Amino acid sequence: MRLSTRLVQGALVAALLVPAVAKADVYSRSWTVCGTSGSFKSCHSVSLATFWDGSNTHVTVSVMNLNGSTLGNTLGDNMPTSGLFFLRFYGQSANIGTHGGGVGDLTTATGGSSGTAAPWGWSTANNTGADANTYGVLKLDGNTGGARRIGGCVTIPASPATNTPVVASCGTAVVMTFSVGANFNAGQLDGMNFQARANGSGGTPNVQCYTNQNYATAGGACSYDNASPVTVTPEPMSIALLSTGLIGLTGVGLRRRKKNNEIGE
Repeated sequence: MRLSTRLVQGALVAALLVPAVAKADVYSRSWTVCGTSGSFKSCHSVSLATFWDGSNTHVTVSVMNLNGSTLGNTLGDNMPTSGLFFLRFYGQSANIGTHGGGVGDLTTATGGSSGTAAPWGWSTANNTGADANTYGVLKLDGNTGGARRIGGCVTIPASPATNTPVVASCGTAVVMTFSVGANFNAGQLDGMNFQARANGSGGTPNVQCYTNQNYATAGGACSYDNASPVTVTPEPMSIALLSTGLIGLTGVGLRRRKKNNEIGE
């Protein structure tokens, strides 16, 4: 059974199980991106979904480090055992404000194959630097827990060391959820930035890239950038999908299916 079919079926079941809540549309978008630094290339699939409940914006981020996967190999990802350690989403019109709560502020952190307990040292974080107050920045940081990283198809040690991937997202997305006390949506976030480093490396080789150069402060444009259009899913299906992380996973699954179809042509 195809991945996208299983996800849709799961979403339908979830819709029957989740009780009705106040109307809230879910905005979602996804990216498949690669960054290149010298001879190194690191690729990731990232999906973002949001909904506003009248008091908070609830956010679901789904991530796959594509290193070692079929799609990663197709895209030329050649950074052995690379580890993703932060993500940022940008929007000129997004009113995000303060949201960094430190390690443990994620509502849930699931998926992948982990060598340590969730949230693996990951948290939300306030962006700093010259761009901090220029536009909205939504940041997820793996540095707060000792540079904990999300790997691809790698073997995770029982007791991961600092600068070593602690989650393997090989074929199974890592899903993180959290809430922000400001009203914004994924449709307002038109840029994404990631940084990844080789396993065990504190500095180099280091890959960082931006999907929108208007937000670039350190790093160039992504060498491969396949972004989806923004989609809006009305409730109640939206709440069911978001509560299970299936909105983000569906985006990753459909993107992988599309890429496989292109390869087969």
